[in-house]
Amino acid sequence: MSPLAPPTKPDLSSFRLLEVDVNHAKATAFNMLFTLWCKETQVSAYIRTSAALKKLAAAFPGGVGVLQTVERDAQPPNAAARTVFNDFLTLAGTCVAHYSTVHEGSGFKAAAVRAVVSSVYLVARPKFEHAVFSSVSQSAAWHAERQRLLGRDETAEQIAGVVRKLREIYHARANPSGINR
Repeated sequence: MSPLAPPTKPDLSSFRLLEVDVNHAKATAFNMLFTLWCKETQVSAYIRTSAALKKLAAAFPGGVGVLQTVERDAQPPNAAARTVFNDFLTLAGTCVAHYSTVHEGSGFKAAAVRAVVSSVYLVARPKFEHAVFSSVSQSAAWHAERQRLLGRDETAEQIAGVVRKLREIYHARANPSGINR
């Protein structure tokens, strides 16, 4: 590729937007489920996320991936949402090959959020590979490696491109004023 050539856009032809509301957005692409938690983590949203995971797993019995991004301003889930999240992890244990949570940012709060998520994994002891990252690019590279183990060829750029697209859609639809970007 010429050094002056514009970067190519990742192929997102399999991108399917599932839901956008003021609190979150979710989509599927390839054999992966992507969630973007922006404000409140609501029980009803996790229940619908479970339904989406079941449907995706039925379409890809060889295994699926989950990339969950928790935005900087997202509030911690309440007790009811944490219970439903544990149920989601149990379901994920039946069909997920690789799962990550991303919380970008630095400082004490960001590190604390990542530590809490890591401790949830330690307690739940999921059967699938899981990791917590401080950037989408790190998570995308990790998922791309795991996708290859499933015989798939999605690249880190394609996976990160899904998260970028989901963020763009969320900000355009659920947060058109740009507040809390």
